[in-house]
Amino acid sequence: MLRIKEIVKQKSISQKELASKLGVTGASINRIINGNPTIESLQKLANVLHVDVKDFFQDNENKVSGYIEHKGIIHKVNSIRDLKDLIKDIEQ
Repeated sequence: MLRIKEIVKQKSISQKELASKLGVTGASINRIINGNPTIESLQKLANVLHVDVKDFFQDNENKVSGYIEHKGIIHKVNSIRDLKDLIKDIEQ
């Protein structure tokens, strides 16, 4: 099951706004979100939402993702390994 609807909700963007940014109708965006989108549609949608296409397919229940600021430096964390490495670097 695709996670498009979940990601759209997380990004706090309306379907109307999303349709406008993609240059499609409301009905088209509804089909993309709830139906069987093409790879091209997924790529355009990923660009607008600032995510990777693979994120539409992943189960992120156990995924760590975000940014951590430490001493004025922003670190991107994409996995538990990244988080552990960052903690190790900070502790040194």
